[in-house]
Amino acid sequence: MYDLNCIVTFCTKAARPSRRYCSGHAEQVRQGKKLTPIAHRPHAKHRRPLSLRVSPEQRFRQIGWSISPTGCWLWNGTMRGNGYGSFTLASGQRVGAHRFAVYLDTGVMPAPHQHVAHACDNPRCVNPAHLSAGSALANMQDMADKGRSAWGEKNANAKLTIDDVRAILMRSATGETSPAIAADYPVSARYVRSIVAGERWQTALRVSA
Repeated sequence: MYDLNCIVTFCTKAARPSRRYCSGHAEQVRQGKKLTPIAHRPHAKHRRPLSLRVSPEQRFRQIGWSISPTGCWLWNGTMRGNGYGSFTLASGQRVGAHRFAVYLDTGVMPAPHQHVAHACDNPRCVNPAHLSAGSALANMQDMADKGRSAWGEKNANAKLTIDDVRAILMRSATGETSPAIAADYPVSARYVRSIVAGERWQTALRVSA
């Protein structure tokens, strides 16, 4: 449902989505009469849905969750490709549903540098009893302890193997340029430079050494 009120000052009559005026004022506009619109009032189709005008806390609970046998609260709203729930704030910014669940429980939104770990290992879960906010390092350690770290070839999106990375490093050490190396792999020259600079694949290299 959308706010489709006529844009004329003090008019509370409804306007169709394709119009900016109610039927009466639309007829006056067709007759050439000048009307006084509400200042800066956007066209109906650009207005924010009423569902976003309630508080974020209310809307989060309205979307809700389903409780699994394991006690997880499975988010009923929008899901991201990585398995995490997504929630839209009144500002239009999207945040992880699990992060907003922490805010509802503690009153403090996790800072951008803080990662929210799931004790249940279920990214869809928004049960605050299963969530804890901490540093990225702590969260990575938690993932490693549970065997869920997706580094190197374990990452489903990896385009290189550990042998490819070693070969890239050897070729770079001999003076070969990044564009020339990248031409032989499904990655960019910038990606090659990041490997050479030690910004990527370091964990995989250490583990496989």
